[in-house]
Amino acid sequence: MDLGDTYAVERISSFGDLKSLDGRIARLMVRREDLTTVVSRILADLKVVDLKITDPPIEEVIGRVFQSGRV
Repeated sequence: MDLGDTYAVERISSFGDLKSLDGRIARLMVRREDLTTVVSRILADLKVVDLKITDPPIEEVIGRVFQSGRV
């Protein structure tokens, strides 16, 4: 997401698994079942210029499965 202001890492990471924060550009991982609630909170709490929702790359999904030990 592209933010209209800069925010502390702690504030952005409160919305999900913060993958990257580069100035005003943040990338979060959010569980699909929590997506609607999290997006609503983000739009209410932060100044958002642009928001893009995508599925994670398959390599990332596979890596998370192996890290968690659930196959």
